Amino acid sequence: PISAADRFSIFSKPASPAIMAAVAPGMRRHGRHADLSWARARRSAALGLGVALCAAAVLTCSGRVVVFLASWGNSARGGTSEAASAASVCGRVVRASSSQRLRPCLGASSKLLDKLKQKAQQPKPELSVTPEQHAAISSALPPGSDPPPERARVHEVLRANPQLLESIISAKDLEYAPMDASDAAELSDLALEFFPEENFPGPEKCIEFLSHEGVVAWKATIPVDGRQEMAGIAITLATKAALEQFVSKASLDGLRQEVMGPKTILFDEPECRSLSYIHSVGVVSELRRRGVAAELLRRSLEDVRSRAVEKGQQGLKAVALHVPDYNVAATRGYEKAGFERVQTIVGAYDDANGRSTNGYMYAWYPPLSEAEREADAGRSFFR
Repeated sequence: PISAADRFSIFSKPASPAIMAAVAPGMRRHGRHADLSWARARRSAALGLGVALCAAAVLTCSGRVVVFLASWGNSARGGTSEAASAASVCGRVVRASSSQRLRPCLGASSKLLDKLKQKAQQPKPELSVTPEQHAAISSALPPGSDPPPERARVHEVLRANPQLLESIISAKDLEYAPMDASDAAELSDLALEFFPEENFPGPEKCIEFLSHEGVVAWKATIPVDGRQEMAGIAITLATKAALEQFVSKASLDGLRQEVMGPKTILFDEPECRSLSYIHSVGVVSELRRRGVAAELLRRSLEDVRSRAVEKGQQGLKAVALHVPDYNVAATRGYEKAGFERVQTIVGAYDDANGRSTNGYMYAWYPPLSEAEREADAGRSFFR
């Protein structure tokens, strides 16, 4: 609490940088920065400080009377008349010189406290989703989604072997390998846990993915009793034919406009690998926040880059993807991996309830390796 005997010297110099910092931005917006005078600056700063002190007085809940006194140092520029004017402005704004003026505030605050106490005594509503279930919901699912049923066999394996889960500390403790058509059933089970159902209708779609020559698919597995239990996936479309088959026309048009056009990326033949598209990346809930998704992404990018310089290809020029704006975990991971946001798409996604959400387009432009430079030099731009 501040007593009436206290005295504050607001600014000791009229040309203080704090005054200029307080009022200069506003003056610039109105185009009058050249006409800014010290007198105007000091009066504006005094008024702003007065409002702040007044707010502090209103928020004071103690029963003591708070009196704010403001003083302004005299100067050769302003003189005593300006100092008196500034002090009177502060005094009019923040004066609270009697307990009667604080009584209404104190009464209102006590009523608010009583309301809060009554509300705290009410029974708390039961949560529809427990914290454990919320942690198991993939960040790729729309907000408010119910926890998906556990379909993948890896969940039962981890529950039956808790010591196995404790031994997996980081992504290095898992094994990684390319997927083939025999992994379609496990891929379907995991994808239905990670993503909206329309993205992966069933095993048939997964077989179609894994059988296509332009699809690069990687899996993270846990070795258990001679078997490899799939715990993470990453699917990348690495050719023009794969993009045209598995990506919507609207998304392809956006890629041409925002990624291929500005970088002059040739994408003319069905087997062209100059542009890749990350279709999906996901990890089971028990193994998240261990860097598994980042490792799957890294291996996928290395794989598509190596394939892009084979058979006289011009090399990988860009990797793109789409992600909904609510998937904060994914956007942070892609940005950490070097992807940059190139477009915000309004109403890009529609959920089962008919609600639409915005989406982002990200792109990564890898630096050319020596092999890619040689391949690019042997291909004519007009070809």
